[in-house]
Amino acid sequence: MLLTIAAQGSLFCCQSATAQRASPLPPRRQRHCACHAAKKKKGGGGSSGDSGPASETHRLQDTIRDSRQQQLVATDMLAKLLQAEDAQQVASQFTDSLDEQFFWTTNTYLAMAKKEKNDDVVSRLELVLKAAFEAKQATLRPEIQLLNRLLSQEVDTEQQRQQLLNAPEAAATLTMNDRYFFQLLGRMQRDVERQPEGQQRAALLSKLESIKQIAEGVAPQQAGSPNA
Repeated sequence: MLLTIAAQGSLFCCQSATAQRASPLPPRRQRHCACHAAKKKKGGGGSSGDSGPASETHRLQDTIRDSRQQQLVATDMLAKLLQAEDAQQVASQFTDSLDEQFFWTTNTYLAMAKKEKNDDVVSRLELVLKAAFEAKQATLRPEIQLLNRLLSQEVDTEQQRQQLLNAPEAAATLTMNDRYFFQLLGRMQRDVERQPEGQQRAALLSKLESIKQIAEGVAPQQAGSPNA
């Protein structure tokens, strides 16, 4: 499953290393509903034909419960990293817990700390985010790692993107697995296009388009290939 979440001031694309295909992440409310439906089907509880105010209320209550539980798990993981002497080491041990909810929760606390101008908390949360990001990044497939690097603040100009993609390892990553990098990039572009209008959306779309053009120049599509 493809996750696009704010992390380290850039877009963090997250997928398990063993996944074969990425798909855009639905809105969080829909994801909770989907999880709830899957649990009901697996457990055999309830009828697919249930309707009416009572059943809707029960579904809403279950969704709220699921959401709260996920937030508690994410907050516990954040507390563990904040208390750790070596956040990087702890993050590496709990990469499965470094999911979308964790990064959303941590970024929410970071935004609050910045608003309150609590520099000590901001600094600590940024260190934790960096450690979590790097630990999670190491578990991802090469194409996703490359896209994350291209979206990072350290690679913010076309010249820097060109230099990164011209490296032999990066160039090889562009064409591996039936050019999966370009499939991933296209899905991310469509995901961002569905976001509300704004300067951040426009800037990100511009950055993604720049990455696409440079990548296509480094690894041009071959005529007659499956993705042509």
